[in-house]
Amino acid sequence: MITNKEPQLLLVGVMTAAKYIDTRAYEVWKTWAQHIPGK
Repeated sequence: MITNKEPQLLLVGVMTAAKYIDTRAYEVWKTWAQHIPGK
């Protein structure tokens, strides 16, 4: 359990091919990426 008050960040990398980047990046954002704290 994390007990400090500092914001916790998570680095996530998603590998894909150039021809899928527009659709896959959107799907990741639409489903779970917007819920991960980060910059």
